[in-house]
Amino acid sequence: MRIISAREFRGKQKDYLDLAEKERVIIHRGKNKKSVLLTPIDENTEHMGRDSVVAKTL
Repeated sequence: MRIISAREFRGKQKDYLDLAEKERVIIHRGKNKKSVLLTPIDENTEHMGRDSVVAKTL
């Protein structure tokens, strides 16, 4: 598991997105903000597609 700052993530997005396919990557956003876990998705992962997002926002 790797914990990085938002600034570090912005500087090396490709590297951390690639790493997230192999291990957990947590982005710590700073005081009073929630951290974010990068999680890869595949055809077996339940997720909202673009059409679902658009439908829910209308």
